[in-house]
Amino acid sequence: MGKVKGLVLESDERHVILLTREGEYLRLPARGRLYESGSEGEFSRPSPFRHARAFGLVAGLILLLLSTLLWHNQPRAYLALDINPSLTLVLNSRARVVRAQGHNFQGTGLLESLDLRGFKAREALEAILEESLSRGHLSTEEKNMVFLSLAGSPGFRLEEQDLQAWISQALWDLQVDAYLWVARCSAEKGREALGREISLNAQLLGEQLQAEGGKAPDLPGPPGTIRDFIRTFNPDFTFSEEDFIPGKAGERGRPETPAPPGQTGRENKKNN
Repeated sequence: MGKVKGLVLESDERHVILLTREGEYLRLPARGRLYESGSEGEFSRPSPFRHARAFGLVAGLILLLLSTLLWHNQPRAYLALDINPSLTLVLNSRARVVRAQGHNFQGTGLLESLDLRGFKAREALEAILEESLSRGHLSTEEKNMVFLSLAGSPGFRLEEQDLQAWISQALWDLQVDAYLWVARCSAEKGREALGREISLNAQLLGEQLQAEGGKAPDLPGPPGTIRDFIRTFNPDFTFSEEDFIPGKAGERGRPETPAPPGQTGRENKKNN
């Protein structure tokens, strides 16, 4: 930063207009001082690198902001939901939706009418259930099946208990009876299932049945959705009474005979 002498042409608290002896007009910072027009004075000339430093600071702040946004939009967990629509929600570190993918016609169609990006996981699940009810994928007259699994690291902010409570409350509010299956696994399994474009619920159910000695698909299965899985392998699996959410039947209590997965109450009656 150098010094320059000149004649004051105009002055206020912020700037002074100066005519130098070389005939150059300069607009310099006054730093809160007032100068009399026509007087001569010596002033500090700003460094030519000052603006470059300011630009570098702004650019650095912009890069920091962008990197923060990119960090928060990185996939950190996967939330898979199967009713009849089959879909996966990709969550960031704040458990907000950054992307959603359908695994069947119903799931893709549902997501076309719902832009869930930026939604909290709970808000997204509630919106999906409401839309499923309006489209007839959930019924207030029959027993429904809801499969839900969360794939995330051990430190992720959501747990099975959260999902169980949220879905139970939402089904109660919608007055929908349903059997609820909730599972938890590593983020890697969720990423793998999404990469294979299959439902994580179908994959985990297959692994569970295989561990229990039941039917399970050979590699590279399982089928893309829970319903495809059930139709293909007809697993020997039933819900327990503890899995039943009495959304509409709250006053009547739980049903005497739990329905097997993939069947509505009406279908169950037909098969009995």
